[in-house]
Amino acid sequence: MPREMTPAAGLLLVAIWSSGCATFGISPPAGQAGALDRPAQDASADPPPAERPPLPLPRRIVESLVHEAGRYASDGLAFVSAPAAWDASDWRRAAGAGATLGILFAADESIDASARRQRSRFTDRVSAATTSFGGTTGFRIPAVLLVSGLVFSDPNLRDMGRDGLEACLFSSLVAKGVKNLAGRERPFETDGETTFPARLLP
Repeated sequence: MPREMTPAAGLLLVAIWSSGCATFGISPPAGQAGALDRPAQDASADPPPAERPPLPLPRRIVESLVHEAGRYASDGLAFVSAPAAWDASDWRRAAGAGATLGILFAADESIDASARRQRSRFTDRVSAATTSFGGTTGFRIPAVLLVSGLVFSDPNLRDMGRDGLEACLFSSLVAKGVKNLAGRERPFETDGETTFPARLLP
């Protein structure tokens, strides 16, 4: 009668068979491959936590808008306090930007007159098609992107709308604030004349 195979001999045969399969590129039968390498499962291991069900859409939008408002407030504070952390190179760039604005300010009337001399039906159409981007349309486009990103859970679309909306908001506040300080009147308020009646600045 054949002798009964001991457990040690069986393990040795499995190891030799697996090594030979790996050497000659033979796939071992199912159930034998990696049998020696598989760690024993811990029956006492905790089951994975259940996934949190998605929040209802209205609540998700409200929470996202609250988060966005807090983010804008934080970014606005950083925007206002940024000059306190500027170094010499930052102040040089700011001085260069201020000098450029001063030159454009001095040449404002001549630039306006030159643009009027080049006026045509084409430039009128271009102006009519793009003027709104400096007003409400400039806010609507990033707002649509932001809301779409929140609704469809698309972080790239959400961040693109957020950045665009912040840029529109901050630039509008700065522009309107400087115009009010300098007393800059809108052309339609002065029959096309460029005037700066004194307000807060001399």
